[in-house]
Amino acid sequence: MTFPAAKIAISLAILLSVASCTVGEGCPEPTPVEGGRYEFGAGSTPGADGLFPRNSFVAVICFKGYKLKGGSSVIYCNDDDEWSASPTCRAENSCQSPNVLHGANWTLVESDRRSRHDDASFIPNTKINVACWPGFVSIESPSQITCGMSGEWSPSIPTCREVMCPSLLESEAEISHLQSNMANRTYRLGEVVDYRCDAGYRILGKTWRECSGPSLHHPNRTWSDLDPICSEIECPDPGHIQFEGSRYLDSRRVGGNVTFRCRSGFNLQGSRVRHCLPNGKWSGALTTCDHEDFYCPNPGIPIGGRMVNEQSVQFRKGNRVLYECNRDRVLLGSDERECLKSRSWSGEPPTCRGPFDFEDTVEVAARMGYNIEGLVTKPQTPTEDNNTTGPSGRFISLGYTRGMDIYFVFDASGSIPKAHFQYGLDLAKALVSKIGVADGPRQARYGACLFASDVQVAFHVSDPQPSVGIVNGLLDGLINLHGTDPIGRGTATGKALKLIHENMIPAAYDRPNAHKYLFLFTDGKTNMGADVALPKKEAETLRERFKVQIHCIGVGHEIDINELQEIASQPTNEHLFLVKDYGELHLLVQTITKQKLDYSPCGYNGGPNHLLTPRIAGGNVAENGEWPWQVALFCDKGIAGCDECVPEFFCGGSLIARNWVLSAAHCFRECPWSDIRVYTGILDKSTNLLREFDPSLVYNLDGEDALIRHEEYNDQSLDNDIALLRLSRNATLSPNVRPICMPQPTMQDAVIYSQNGDAFVAGWGTTDPYELDNCKDTPLRTSPLLKQLAVTVRTDEECRNSFTNHFKCSIVTAYKPDIAFCAGDPEGNQDACRGDSGGPVMRQMTVADGSKRWVQIGIVSWGEGCAQKGRYGIYTRLSTYKDWIQDHIGSTAYAIHN
Repeated sequence: MTFPAAKIAISLAILLSVASCTVGEGCPEPTPVEGGRYEFGAGSTPGADGLFPRNSFVAVICFKGYKLKGGSSVIYCNDDDEWSASPTCRAENSCQSPNVLHGANWTLVESDRRSRHDDASFIPNTKINVACWPGFVSIESPSQITCGMSGEWSPSIPTCREVMCPSLLESEAEISHLQSNMANRTYRLGEVVDYRCDAGYRILGKTWRECSGPSLHHPNRTWSDLDPICSEIECPDPGHIQFEGSRYLDSRRVGGNVTFRCRSGFNLQGSRVRHCLPNGKWSGALTTCDHEDFYCPNPGIPIGGRMVNEQSVQFRKGNRVLYECNRDRVLLGSDERECLKSRSWSGEPPTCRGPFDFEDTVEVAARMGYNIEGLVTKPQTPTEDNNTTGPSGRFISLGYTRGMDIYFVFDASGSIPKAHFQYGLDLAKALVSKIGVADGPRQARYGACLFASDVQVAFHVSDPQPSVGIVNGLLDGLINLHGTDPIGRGTATGKALKLIHENMIPAAYDRPNAHKYLFLFTDGKTNMGADVALPKKEAETLRERFKVQIHCIGVGHEIDINELQEIASQPTNEHLFLVKDYGELHLLVQTITKQKLDYSPCGYNGGPNHLLTPRIAGGNVAENGEWPWQVALFCDKGIAGCDECVPEFFCGGSLIARNWVLSAAHCFRECPWSDIRVYTGILDKSTNLLREFDPSLVYNLDGEDALIRHEEYNDQSLDNDIALLRLSRNATLSPNVRPICMPQPTMQDAVIYSQNGDAFVAGWGTTDPYELDNCKDTPLRTSPLLKQLAVTVRTDEECRNSFTNHFKCSIVTAYKPDIAFCAGDPEGNQDACRGDSGGPVMRQMTVADGSKRWVQIGIVSWGEGCAQKGRYGIYTRLSTYKDWIQDHIGSTAYAIHN
């Protein structure tokens, strides 16, 4: 019902004429009416207290398009100081509910507060949001629509249609040398196709395309990016060879080769001929020209780089070499190295990595796989004394009893499609499956977070993790967090690292002494958040304050290698893994999961050789896996039936084949062959640990004829001090049990026993000096821990001179260079000693295939005293006995295999 304005005015005038006002009485301002307004009559004004007097009247006026419903158009303030019932203004038109939309959901945003989602219609100015389902897209109108006065939605309700991308097989067929996993079918939103090129070619552009659907800017495009192009691979310029060496370059194309030569007086080290491989890298090892006058061997110049001070450096003790890479390359390793007293170079050998330089998946899988395998192999638990030298630099060292806290940090930025994000999760799951959980021998727990523009914790190490399946299920759950609005689409790596040390590590309050490891998975570089958290600074905090070992897995051509190198722990080659693309990452996961690692190739160890410079006399403890061929020989004689007794240690030895051990002949004067026990993979021989030692790593001899001492061994002069032990069964090989290489027929003594570079001795011998005038066979306590010693091979003249005024307790009067050599420090204090007998003398050498292997060059035999000035240790010259060893163990076991 409506009232003419004149009638309303007359009614108000009559009623107001009888109105009265009482102080403190009246009605507050009436509640606003939706779709209309109030019109107050003359005299209907609030007093000083804000109240309308009793009997005040107000008219309700509806807006255009609305009509009055329910009650009188006039309300008044009654004696109870309340307004009478107010009518409502309802729209004359309304919008129909969208009901069920195909491929979309809708929600109310703004309404008359009485509307509900299931109403059949909505009043004007009602707003709703329409959101397409995953896999559906709309480019027709905005996602928010409003009900107009006419009863129509404006803009119109958007239509969401399922994204279907066509197969590109026909267009791909026109691109030379291109391969993909594209199938002859349509693809849904988010599905990804990976590309690769034929051998000898590389992709220019993205290595993958995503079915992303049309957009406002590209309404007709369904696949992301453009078609990739395959370009022929060329290896980089192999560089020059120093000291007037020459090279002949056949071709830089795949299959081409380059040949190097050194001028007279110089020895060529590394590969004489290098071939251009299908991955765009040169085969073999870096080629250098070395000279006997150099104190340290020529470290060479990496391909794609230069030695800045090449013209002035002379490779003398204390000299430094400085490196730079060409403009298009990034230096990995050390840009500055010093020639040390040990005749070796500090730091890591540098390499100059180009934008397309990646290891083959097999190489990455082997490097990563051997390290992961090292986690699974439970090492002997060291004593407290073994923890004084700090971490070994291995992928992860398990030589402790405090547990492992492992953190996974995943890049979930917009550049990584969901399918590829899953590959990173799969690699983490493979690692979890290899290591185990908190109830296992590694006592491992896991935490994870993901980052883009912002960061988000997925789960903490303190969350319940009763099984590998539970942890892997938690990791799989991260796929649902990928691409969500809370973390955006940028790359804020520093924020993620900061989250670890500010939030996630403190949350692990129940195990503060756990060893901590972090794995970062990323495909790009920081593009935001550096003002809040600089990646380099946050990584330093993690490494130095919280002792976290950081490993980086970078994928693709857009990674910032410098940034990852600043984040990763040292050495770089054990903590930084670069993968060509996500297709290769997927293949890497499969390879690591299925691979059976071969530990039979000789001369490989897991320890960082650049750390092996201390001495046994006052030196450091050998780390797990550094000398995996080292064995300890014990005698079981006289302890049968004694549960608390342990065998007696008497000598060291080395594993040279799966069932052969090499030692010194003089070690076997007392212990019968049947009582000899060979302990492999052992670091600590203290009594308590011997009682708990894994019996599967202990071996007997294979009969009386299994102890073979050299036929011409002299127990008085110690001539031909060499012996072989044949084990009753093949040794179980692992990261901690591997054979060492023997000198090969092609190796020259001048190289094997060169004074350039140190040789190494490892053993459990006494660390106390042994005086020259002590002729009594006084027992000295041997070290419970395996220790290592770097020794310098001396010249034959130095060895002969050391026999002048020879040790009065020895009957040896002459140095015999055909069967022995000497090594040590002329100032004394550093020497192999009692208990080291039978152990290997070894040095790292470049073998025929270009690889660097540890080669045994001698056996610890005897010495004049121990660590005495002017006296050197005497070692069996192993090159003399190459044929003798090969005759017994066979040529196949003796040879170096890849």
